[in-house]
Amino acid sequence: PKVAKAFDYRGEPLSVREKYGTGHRGACYLVGRKLIEAGVRFVTVDVRWPHTQEYPGGFNLNWDHHDLMYA
Repeated sequence: PKVAKAFDYRGEPLSVREKYGTGHRGACYLVGRKLIEAGVRFVTVDVRWPHTQEYPGGFNLNWDHHDLMYA
């Protein structure tokens, strides 16, 4: 239950969410922190946008990536 609850970052106060950034990347980092606090021992944070109609291959927002960008 603690780990499942960690994925709900919307319950965090707005002031905390703003420190991480209110966009997709900030939410990913915040969930990573919450998973560690819930006792998860190994966490990988993947900040890529998921596959959507707008981005059929997803969209890579990593700070240092070397793959192809989808147009």
